[in-house]
Amino acid sequence: MNLRQAILEAHDLPEESVEVPEWGVTLLMRGLTGGQRAKIVDQVIGHKGGGSMSTVYPELIVMSARDPETGDPVFELPDRDTLMEKSGQVLDRLAIVVLRLSGLTPAVTEEVGNA
Repeated sequence: MNLRQAILEAHDLPEESVEVPEWGVTLLMRGLTGGQRAKIVDQVIGHKGGGSMSTVYPELIVMSARDPETGDPVFELPDRDTLMEKSGQVLDRLAIVVLRLSGLTPAVTEEVGNA
């Protein structure tokens, strides 16, 4: 296998199992891809005039939440509004995991916003 092929085939998205006792489930949360991460950065601090957490948190969860047994996505984009009706504390907890797994710390978002 050549270097290019090794890089392109590498499984490099971090994952973490997160128990959600309020929902009676365990989710596999996966870090964002480069494209997903860029979209979130654009929504929150990019050149689109900022974003709203009412769209960012559920979008992070839709992009990241996986079935721990199959690895398949749990949610689809139309689920965003329904997710906003769930516990804010749970949404915060899950979104923070996704942000951490994706390297979107406050220092990084501030740096990107100042670029």
